[in-house]
Amino acid sequence: MASVHDGCVVCNYFYRWGNIDIPSSLQEEEENSGCCFSVFSVEINWERSYFRIHIFTKTDRAKTDNLYEDIKADRNINFDFEASTNSASTWSFINDWMEKCTESHQACRQPDLATSYRPTRLLQMNESNSFRLVQGSECPTAIQYAALSYCWGSKPAHSLLRLLRSTMSGLSEWQPVDGLPKTFRDAMNVAQRPGVYYLWIDRLCIFQDSAEDWRHEASTMQDVYRNAYIGIRALGAKDDEGGCFFERDPAKAGPTVFSFKMEPDGKMMNFMCRREEFWSWRYTFQHEPLCQRSWVVQERLLAPRTLYFGSKQVFWECRARTCCEMHPEGMDSCEGDPKETPTEKAWKQLLAAERDNNRPSHRHQLFFEWDVIVELYANLQLTRASDKLVALSGLANDMQKRLNEWQPGLHRYLAGLWEDESIRQLTWFVSGSAKRASQYRAPSWSWACLDGKVTPGTMMTKVGECVELASMISAEMVYLSKEETGEVKSGILTLEGPCMWAKLPLQAKTGPNSAMVSPLPGLRSHVWFDTLNDVTGEAFLLWTYYDVDGASMRGLVLALIENDRYRRLGSISASGHEEDIEFVEALPKTRVRII
Repeated sequence: MASVHDGCVVCNYFYRWGNIDIPSSLQEEEENSGCCFSVFSVEINWERSYFRIHIFTKTDRAKTDNLYEDIKADRNINFDFEASTNSASTWSFINDWMEKCTESHQACRQPDLATSYRPTRLLQMNESNSFRLVQGSECPTAIQYAALSYCWGSKPAHSLLRLLRSTMSGLSEWQPVDGLPKTFRDAMNVAQRPGVYYLWIDRLCIFQDSAEDWRHEASTMQDVYRNAYIGIRALGAKDDEGGCFFERDPAKAGPTVFSFKMEPDGKMMNFMCRREEFWSWRYTFQHEPLCQRSWVVQERLLAPRTLYFGSKQVFWECRARTCCEMHPEGMDSCEGDPKETPTEKAWKQLLAAERDNNRPSHRHQLFFEWDVIVELYANLQLTRASDKLVALSGLANDMQKRLNEWQPGLHRYLAGLWEDESIRQLTWFVSGSAKRASQYRAPSWSWACLDGKVTPGTMMTKVGECVELASMISAEMVYLSKEETGEVKSGILTLEGPCMWAKLPLQAKTGPNSAMVSPLPGLRSHVWFDTLNDVTGEAFLLWTYYDVDGASMRGLVLALIENDRYRRLGSISASGHEEDIEFVEALPKTRVRII
């Protein structure tokens, strides 16, 4: 298990495949008694020079995978790591990435707005290791600034240095950076290396004792990050004292290399896990503290170029390349040939949506990427539960802008969904366990009302390849501020479509809140309840659409509250056989209001 946490590619592969979870008591017993929980055998192919490991578990099933190959097969893997992420070799990579991006990447060049845009407030730095808070409107027009993303940590808010009405005067005076947390000091060091002397940090640039200022700044977050010269992410720090630079064991930071003799008297040869090329960096990146924070999703996707300072290595992401110390020439080659894709991605995404050759247009790709962002975002952590929609509002504003570029018009944002695709997006489902927020923050039909892992229903079908059975009549939204991508006070959707009351006898559980059901004889369906409290044996079903290829029909599971008002309990998927579709299409169309 220690090797799993250290990032060993092979051990992680075994762990993920077998989902092995050894209690600490069993681990102690195992160490004392020498017992084991599986059997391994190693197959050697002498001609092709690879090893294949077979795993035999208690189920008597063998899992075989070709795991190793000669390390010479991939020239884009760096094996030389130093003991610190602040080393000369690391900065050599960073400087190279930065130089190539700023000089040759057309996609990363910022629009004219970026040369004139200035956030409301910024921290100005000088070469004497001092800083001060300044008003953006008072800064030179063509300034370059960096934007920091970090974890606040668990310290009480009153103990932190923050921008308050009472601290504004003091922060506006030049003062030594020594009084700042280590993460802030390191970020200033990073920013100044390419000659950037302005830095945006939320805690020091947004009034923390003004809800009005906070809402206003949250609504413009997309501009702050999109127009930053560079984004700095303290990826491996748990709080503001963790810093951007880390000491590391070079052997654990670099690729997993195995040395074997292919023949008893032969020379020692080096082999590497095949998965190292395209998978190991994902594990390292994905499990860093900052990646568990909801706010970072829009922060990382909007900045034109970003440096991620992880605990084991440094990552680079811009609109043209993704790199890391292990793959300094780019990780794009590990993910397939980008030239095969006809559609352009809206956001650079290190871990989000893959390009899809089957998306027929830029609009379809936009909605596909939005769905993947929601899937990534919904299960992450928030310090304030009420921020669920606010922390995504910057991306929502950016998405709205892009939809208008595609087709001018009213593209309404409905608490995490888009009216253009609402019939399909409403069929999101919970893949795991979830709970409703203790205080109201979104209607029951929005995934934002829950805390848990959510999968967009649209991920089950391709955009444009379904027939809608229901239609949107109206969407009545009430917001807490003038920002329609921010906090919601209430929301009622009026839909019209084929409906039916149905008994839902749970036949076989498929998850904490999901099961196979048969609302009608012969109509085998899969129901996902939003929470355990929503599980019921009888409900009102509203069928929303079916796939063109007949793979499935999708719908909503509702509970009648009063008169024609309903609350969402979950979603349902049924077989899309011709006779089933004909039956559903013949159902009476009913108008329902979902709150």
